[in-house]
Order: sequence, then structure tokens, then C-alpha cells
Amino acid sequence: MSEKPFQPYVPASSTMPEFTVRALLLGLVMCIILGAANAYLGLRAGMTIAATYPAAVIGMAGAEVAEVARLAAEEVGGVCSAANFNSPEQTVIAGDGGSIARASEMLKARGAKRVLPLPVSAPFHCALMKPAEEKLVPFLEATTFRPLEFPVVTNVDAAANSDPAVARESLRRQVCSPVRWVETVEALAKGSSGGVEVGPGSVLTGLARRIAKEWPVKSSSDAPGLEKLLAELAAG
Repeated sequence: MSEKPFQPYVPASSTMPEFTVRALLLGLVMCIILGAANAYLGLRAGMTIAATYPAAVIGMAGAEVAEVARLAAEEVGGVCSAANFNSPEQTVIAGDGGSIARASEMLKARGAKRVLPLPVSAPFHCALMKPAEEKLVPFLEATTFRPLEFPVVTNVDAAANSDPAVARESLRRQVCSPVRWVETVEALAKGSSGGVEVGPGSVLTGLARRIAKEWPVKSSSDAPGLEKLLAELAAG
């Protein structure tokens, strides 16, 4: 890609793409190694936990979804928690099968429009991923994190960070912590004049428009499209 007078400011990512953003800080090869390790360990964790699956909850505020998930886990004696706060009315919960089933019943009774099981290989971003988190730590400790040239909004804290030590720790914590995408987009909207989604599809663009309705967001799914978009941004 050609050089453009465009400097990224407070980039962010959701779930696995967190490692993609870190490629700006770690270098592409190391990013691929860490990303592959994170995915592999997550899959192994999913294989060792029987009957686990996440579910998308539509039409209910995230705080209420998180509370119902907590109550369901307490009642069943299992694990269930909010895993992804995707938009003001869309939250994903993750945990063991029994707790998810009970939470689904409770959420529907409280007025959730839909609770949809998701075909995902592991209960990402919840306490059941602790074994994967622990096994990821040696990979992170063996990695040299370069000083950040610009702040990155982490999905685990929804706050801009420029400290490489904090960056390493956030990659560990995000394995078992929820993706705070609503707060992340709100932080981005306050700190920038607009957003660009880079990669296949435009799911995050759609979510961002639901969260920060006045914040302009565009997307690009290939290199030529990104070249054109960056040229438009550079031209003002």
C-alpha cells in the first residue's frame, strides 16, 4: 500500500481482532503467532468443557442481561456471564450449557425479544476460558512489546492506552473478560472525528452506528477500497 498522510488515532478491535490491532505494535509475524496461540488455546478449552455455547440476547439492555446471567449462574451453580456488549440492545452471554439454558428462560420471561444460540466453538470471554488464559501467558511474557506510537482503545477496559506493559496485560485479561464494545465505540467517538472499519464485511460499522449515531463511520474490505478511502480522508 502506498504512503498516505494519514495517521491512525486510538484504533480499537472486537474479540479476536484485538491481536490484529496489536500487529501495529508487535510486528506482523509475532502478531500471527500470538493470534494463532490465542485461537488454538481457546479451541482446546472449548473441547475440554462439555455442552458449552454462547447465545445472543436481542432487545434488552446490557446491564440487565449481565444481571440475569449472574442470577442464572448462581441458581444452577455454573458459569454464565455477559461476554460481548455489542450494542445497546445486543449482548452475548457465554457459559456452561445448563446455566445458558436457564439464563435464556429468565431473559425471555423478562422481555428479551430473542435469545439465539450461536454456533461458536468455545465459551469465549467468560471464566470457563481460564485454562486458555493461563496457557497464553508464557507466549505473552516471551514477546517484546514495542512502545506504542499512538494510543489503542482496548476492548477489555474501553480506554485509550499507550503503555506496552498494559497492552500485554490487556491481551491476557481479554481472554476471560467481556468485550466492552459499546463503551469502546463511545470512547472512540469522543476522541476522534470519525471511524474506519478495515476487514471483511461491515458488522462493526453497523454496530457503531447504533451506539454513536452522530459519529461518521466507514468500512473497507480490500486494499483498493482502503486506498481510496484513505485518499478521501487525506483530502478532507
